[in-house]
Amino acid sequence: MADKEQDKNQEQSAADTDAVAEAPAKETAAQKSKKKYFRLFLLLTVFNVCFLSWLVYTMRFEVKEPKQDKIEITKKSDGIVITELDTVIPFEPFLVNVVARHNGKARHGQKVLRIRFEVVPETEATELVIEKNMPKLRDSVNLLLSSQDYANLAMSDGREALRNLIKENINEVIQPKRIKKVYFTEFVIN
Repeated sequence: MADKEQDKNQEQSAADTDAVAEAPAKETAAQKSKKKYFRLFLLLTVFNVCFLSWLVYTMRFEVKEPKQDKIEITKKSDGIVITELDTVIPFEPFLVNVVARHNGKARHGQKVLRIRFEVVPETEATELVIEKNMPKLRDSVNLLLSSQDYANLAMSDGREALRNLIKENINEVIQPKRIKKVYFTEFVIN
């Protein structure tokens, strides 16, 4: 009986040894699986951090409207001739109250002007000066627009006069550089 117990103990210790040997093998498979998922998680985390960093970086900087080329066309009796190719710099739209007169009294806030325009610089150096001084230019033009009279702006002569005033105003700010022309791309008065 003692032999049987000894054989039984040996078989059980052998089974325990096999179970212990299999347990590390199972743990290593489980550990491998955990390592695999951890690496995948880490890779996705790094990707997300990079993507979010790129997104914040691109949203942080204002996207400017690209400069556009505009063709000026001159009509002649024998057909249409292209005279020059100009680079234009777009301005963001302005929305201002203009002076409306009623019974000879000026009333601010009654009429609104929404205007968008582009300017044609004389040289590339003028382009850089305009871009650098854009806040100053916008302020100056904003003050000019808000001082305009509704009755004058409602007529085409008044619009042409405003075009010249904007040109003169911008040229004063960016001296000695100059712009050649002002193109209205939107002009709404209400």
